[in-house]
Formats: sequence, structure tokens, C-alpha cells
Amino acid sequence: MYLTLLLLSIVGMVTLICVLVFIIYKILRDKKNGYSWFSLILIVFFLGLAIWQSLTFLT
Repeated sequence: MYLTLLLLSIVGMVTLICVLVFIIYKILRDKKNGYSWFSLILIVFFLGLAIWQSLTFLT
């Protein structure tokens, strides 16, 4: 049971990080939107939070 939860949390973090990186890439490519920099700041914050949580989970 513990191994299943561990694998599920790792897959969830990897999926979250990939989606956030894809959204950052889309925002940086399309500079026409006025709200894109605000969204970029929020997404980078959540990406950093997800990476920090995954690193503290592994230690």
C-alpha cells in the first residue's frame, strides 16, 4: 500500500511539473496577452512549490 501511494505521488508531481512547464512555454511564446506575465509569475510560484514539496518528500 505504501509503495502504491509513493508511486502515485511521484507520478502526480511529474505530471504537475510537466503541465506547468508546458504552460510556461506557451505563455513565453505568446507575448501578446497582457495577463500572461501575471500568469507566468503564479505558475512559476506553483512550479517551485511543487518541486520543493517533491524534494522534501524524498528526504
